Amino acid sequence: MSAKLYDAHCHYHHSPVVEQWDTVGAIAIDCGLTHAIINGTEPSDWNATIAWAKQHPFAIPAVGLHPWYLGGVQPGFQYILSDLLDSGQVMLGEIGLDRCRPKAELEQQDRLFIEQLKLANEKDVVTTIHCVRAVGRLYEFFHDFSPPTAGFLLHAYSGSTELILSFASQNAYFSCSANTLSRPKANELIRAIPIDRLLIETDAPYMAPPEFNRLYVIQEKVDDRAANHPANLKRGYELAAEHLQIPLPELIQIVEENFLRLFGPYLPQSQ
Repeated sequence: MSAKLYDAHCHYHHSPVVEQWDTVGAIAIDCGLTHAIINGTEPSDWNATIAWAKQHPFAIPAVGLHPWYLGGVQPGFQYILSDLLDSGQVMLGEIGLDRCRPKAELEQQDRLFIEQLKLANEKDVVTTIHCVRAVGRLYEFFHDFSPPTAGFLLHAYSGSTELILSFASQNAYFSCSANTLSRPKANELIRAIPIDRLLIETDAPYMAPPEFNRLYVIQEKVDDRAANHPANLKRGYELAAEHLQIPLPELIQIVEENFLRLFGPYLPQSQ
């Protein structure tokens, strides 16, 4: 029996070969994929995310308004989002802050993030947060507005190591991928994360790892790159174990416990 691996953040339903999921998914499952958090990023994607998860028992849906997709948002989106979260089987995400976006967007970005942050606590749901070059701003928000009390994931965390323990004290978890663990200073970053808050992700089909660290590639393009295959989850675990200098089976067990602690309430009842 293969190891049980958990993907804390991905968008499998965005795959350029999603119609061939029986083939793509079989490879990932053969490599150990057990459960994955599937994230919707804008209103037009939310129902499709939930429907796709219903068709694939390993998938757990999350829906939210990503900071890249604010342009076409209609007033009242939060009421639609609220209704979707009321089922108790859907998480909030991916929401967040991204200071790489044009300055003209940042005021709206902050406002919509706050609206969703309030919704996270109103609904008491686990939340996935995208935060790029904005950890200081996120830290400020969490002084003015309560962070998600049900717990939250800072996915692909690449911010200050000095703020990690502060976020962890507010019930944050942190996920790394084969892509992020191949970057400079990855060793310093992952070692700063409390071991009981570490998760592994792929962000597939986006953020493919470098060629020399890549096990599988979907032979089509996403944003002019080869699409990240879900089976690269395994490589993320391997790199994390190498950085932390612990046996791979030990890391797999730790990550499983962390994943179930944060996301366990959303797993199918039979789990």
